[in-house]
Parts: sequence; C-alpha cells; structure tokens
Amino acid sequence: MLEHTERLLRDKGSELVFGLVAPVGADLDWLTARLSDLLKLYQYQPKLIRLSALLQKLPALAVNLREEPEAARLDTYMTAGNELRERTKSGEILALWAVSQLHEDRLRAQDDGRANPDREYRRALILRSIKHPDEARALRAVYGPGFFLISVSASRTTRIEYL
Repeated sequence: MLEHTERLLRDKGSELVFGLVAPVGADLDWLTARLSDLLKLYQYQPKLIRLSALLQKLPALAVNLREEPEAARLDTYMTAGNELRERTKSGEILALWAVSQLHEDRLRAQDDGRANPDREYRRALILRSIKHPDEARALRAVYGPGFFLISVSASRTTRIEYL
C-alpha cells in the first residue's frame, strides 16, 4: 500500500482525493492542515471542499440552515444532509455533486487558460467530511486508487472540549 501511495504522489498529472470521516467534534482542522502540508511537499496543490457547504446552494430544502450557535449549526446541517439523501434516494448525492463541481472547475480552468494541458496537473482534493458509506463507495468508483479514505476518532471528552 505504501509503495502504491508513494508512486501516486510522484506521478506527474495525478489527481488525488482524500475523504475525511470523523464524528462530530473531532478536530478535522488539525488533520486538514497536516495533510495539506504533506501534499505540498510533493508539489500538490491541496483544495479543501466542505461537502456540507453544498447544502447552502439548495434553497428548496425544508431546513433553515443556521450558522450559530455551533450546536444549531451542526444539527441543521446534519438534518439537511439527511433530508437531501432521503429526497433523492441517494446516499452518495453530496459526493457526486462535489465530483461534478470539481469537473466543472477543471473545465473552467482550461477554458480561461489557468490550466495548461502541457504542464503538470497536481491537485489534491480534501473532501470534508464524508457522512455516508455510499459517498465513500462512489468516490472509490470515480477515482479508483487515487481515492483515500481517512477516518479520525476522538474520545467523547475530547470532542466535547473541541466543540
């Protein structure tokens, strides 16, 4: 596994995708920062995507998304994600939506000259945070060996303190 990962990191033009999984209150900020630093060592440009942020683009959801207090923010975003999955009968809906947006971003970058096809393309996407097993399965199907699922855990006490 480590040899495969090392080969991918050194491959010119590879796009890597990291899906982060964690319980509410686990410190994903720390993990995201460390992962970004490591990727930069291999000349990858990390791009963080919060899957929950996609929910802000759906005004038709019956959930009023709140940004504070933190407990209300977490509750409303989790409820909205669950509602979207129920409505669409798709556990992977947010992951596939993110993949679609990333594809559109790539095409836009090529159209406006930011992405040079003759140059190395080394982007690492960090998807925060995977909440349904179908999301991980869909990302594995799309990105194959370029997809890495990273799970973080923390004690209940640590998570409560972090929140």
